[in-house]
Amino acid sequence: MNFEILGNFGGKYLVYKNINRKHRLAIYSNDMVLENTIKLDFISEKTFNVDFITYPDYFLVFFQYQKGNYIYCNAAKMDGSGNMIGDEMYLDTAKISFLADNKIYYLNNSEDKQKILLYKMMRKNDKLTLSTSLFNSELRKTDSTVNIFDYDDRRETYGDLEIDNEGTFFYTRQSNKNRSDYISKLEIAYHKPNSDGFFTKDIPLDEKKIMDVNFKIDNQNKLIFINSFVYKKNIANVEGLLTAVFNKDDLQEKQRAYNIFDDSLRSRLTNTLDWRAAYNNFYIKSIVLKKDSGLLITMEDFYSQNRGFNNRWNRSYYDPYYYSSPYYYRFQRNSYYNSYYWNDPFRNTERDMVYNYNDVMIFNFSKDLTMKWSNIINKKQSDVETDNFLSFATINMGSEIHYLFVDKNKQVINDFALQPDGEIKRYATIKSGEKGYTFMPRLLKQVSSRQVIVPCLFRNFVGFAKIDFN
Repeated sequence: MNFEILGNFGGKYLVYKNINRKHRLAIYSNDMVLENTIKLDFISEKTFNVDFITYPDYFLVFFQYQKGNYIYCNAAKMDGSGNMIGDEMYLDTAKISFLADNKIYYLNNSEDKQKILLYKMMRKNDKLTLSTSLFNSELRKTDSTVNIFDYDDRRETYGDLEIDNEGTFFYTRQSNKNRSDYISKLEIAYHKPNSDGFFTKDIPLDEKKIMDVNFKIDNQNKLIFINSFVYKKNIANVEGLLTAVFNKDDLQEKQRAYNIFDDSLRSRLTNTLDWRAAYNNFYIKSIVLKKDSGLLITMEDFYSQNRGFNNRWNRSYYDPYYYSSPYYYRFQRNSYYNSYYWNDPFRNTERDMVYNYNDVMIFNFSKDLTMKWSNIINKKQSDVETDNFLSFATINMGSEIHYLFVDKNKQVINDFALQPDGEIKRYATIKSGEKGYTFMPRLLKQVSSRQVIVPCLFRNFVGFAKIDFN
């Protein structure tokens, strides 16, 4: 089963469901009573990937399907009642080889959702072909590009394509000596709509060892932020965080800072047996941009291991927000967890995989990149076969940011709220009035300023609960 929570449309809550290749739209009332289920007949059973972009009174659905050696990407516009607005729209098609991965199209949209970028990265021999199509919110194509790069998959990594509100898209190119080594060269490339070619900018690393580059666009202040973990010289342990700020229009560097993590934080972490490696399993989960160009960065301690062998994944090879294919290249950091896949234990080939999601670290940086404060939310979560019940979700309510997660008792949701001064306030736990419901908070979706829809499991049935915050 796959599902995605679409949101609130005129007081009705819409959830897309894919069960046994049957595509349906479930419509729930304000009391979360299922009012109607609409079959999406225009999405064929051969469809293997569906994406959504939602607006206040309608949403766009994008779907990929295969016929022979050809992959098609189409789209449709639908209202809050599940009716198609206009006709189904053809967007693009591509021919693939017999052994190639068929999920080749990827989607991204600008912060205001007025620009939509559809792209694919296709690898053949030592060449990487990037093809992009830019659409407006009505899915009218306004720009397209095709570019071919020399590519060495052992030494190079291309980042996600990020798009700003003007339609300019950016991506990073990282180079290293080999696949497991630190980044030795970092570049930013960008393309402005209806311009010729791509422009690149080298980012000096000051002989620092870095890994895990995170890219963030600040549309309001017309800035770009690059964040990456910094490692100690000759020691494979995380030392701190590199942050660099660039003007969005010309990529001129404005400032940079190397913030070293305080030793006092190590003593507050759950896993501190080896204090030197305390930060090694942390990944950047989210970045909140403040109006004054400051940053609020949330990180989470994550690792997985094969039960019985006690070997952790190497950070260089495994990232919980990373996807790659030997035939089509994609670097994916999914921060929202809107989609869901229920793992069947009888078909799961990694039944001995143990997932561990532990402490959360929060850092507040001022506009001059000085660390104003930091704090930690302690948690310790693990599960076998699936991590759908693990990790956490955030709800931004303006005056505070809530962190929701479950622990050993998956029927109770813990609620911690971050205050503007960095203090953590613990609210009463959230639970159902009936026993037997287990929650998956990290898959929830915020549908209004103080309302979320969270998926839950009851007797092997997936349901959806609405939570209203006072």
